[in-house]
Amino acid sequence: MNTKSTTQLLVLLFALITVSVAPASDLRAGNGEPIQTRIEGHEVTGLLWANGSGGGVVLSHGAVYDAASWTAQAKQMAAVGLTVLALDEVSADTINAAGRYLKQKWHEDTVSLIGASAGGATALEAVAKSPSLWSQLILLSPAGGNLQSAADELPILVVASEDEGLSDNLREAAKLSFGTDDELFIVPGSAHAQAIFKTKSADTVMKKILARLGRRDQAKESE
Repeated sequence: MNTKSTTQLLVLLFALITVSVAPASDLRAGNGEPIQTRIEGHEVTGLLWANGSGGGVVLSHGAVYDAASWTAQAKQMAAVGLTVLALDEVSADTINAAGRYLKQKWHEDTVSLIGASAGGATALEAVAKSPSLWSQLILLSPAGGNLQSAADELPILVVASEDEGLSDNLREAAKLSFGTDDELFIVPGSAHAQAIFKTKSADTVMKKILARLGRRDQAKESE
């Protein structure tokens, strides 16, 4: 092998080594890349979309769903520059660990939390434990949790269907506790939580969610 070939080989090897050891913040992940990590003693597993640095989003699925169930929505969020982590395990402690992961490892200044059904209930629990971690909360048909307490801490968007059985209770809760930063959005039909994305209201709901996520520097205003 001549000197020129040797030099080219060394340059190629150096480039490969440099890429392999680059920090996560320098390597934006592809579509739905599986991740597994530990943050402050909690294991975080799920799927990561990280095509920009426009803020972080943690997705907490409903009881009969999984991380992959958010794929269509996560792709739309990533397309506008958000770093999106859809979780496998959606306990409150895991949700908060995921928020810290996006801040510590991906250097996202603001992280929003989206929870659906049972994952909405644990999202509310996560906010109760660490309200300062989150910039805002978006809920799809939350199956429990203290909505009023969360509304005191964060801007909230709640989405539900008119005929699914939650709308009256959510209207009452919104009347009692929602401020100018908060919104209850009721859509036609009876679809529950993530099933709303399979209805004719899917595009409207997604546009509203993306509009909320675009407000990066939200803070709860004093009422």
